Amino acid sequence: MRPQVISGLVIATLLAGLAYLQLSSRQGPMPPTIPVVSGCKDPKPGTRRIRGRLDFKNNFSRFQFDVPAEVAISREGWAMWDAPAPPLYSITLTHGNSESYLHISWGDETIGMGRPPIDPVLATPPGYFESHKVLDDKGKRIGEEFWGYRDNGERWRRIHLIGSLNARYGSEGDKDVTSYGSVHELDAALFDQIINSVCVDE
Repeated sequence: MRPQVISGLVIATLLAGLAYLQLSSRQGPMPPTIPVVSGCKDPKPGTRRIRGRLDFKNNFSRFQFDVPAEVAISREGWAMWDAPAPPLYSITLTHGNSESYLHISWGDETIGMGRPPIDPVLATPPGYFESHKVLDDKGKRIGEEFWGYRDNGERWRRIHLIGSLNARYGSEGDKDVTSYGSVHELDAALFDQIINSVCVDE
């Protein structure tokens, strides 16, 4: 066997070992599945479909979500601003007596393609975060998401799709987007299920 082949195999083995050690030593929760956004099919049994409005003329967004029956819509409607900014249509979802919420909005908000929603120094410590591309079923990038957890294991998530769709979950104390309110594992799993159900009405 040639020396170049042997050295190549050795390097590949070392890199694979380093990657394994890095993955196996990672502490904390695993990130949720990143949705691949495709055309909407019939809603799953036990869910209802929601979508937002783009304007006052009942032009609805193409992005839709399936919401389990046990999740309540605690608020739905238009948010109007004093400053000259377009109105924002939003739906806030809650579950049981939990103080956690999932907020989905259609309109311009503070996060968007290509810019992080918060300075990493403010996100870690105390915790961890990572970002991911969101693709459609043709492999085209149509958005981005940021996910992380606190040292106490609580999670937070932000997702933005082109067309000015934003979704985030947090706690009732999270009145400011940059405060990154976090939620317990069970609430995060339920809200991740809703976020990952996103589809496009074609």
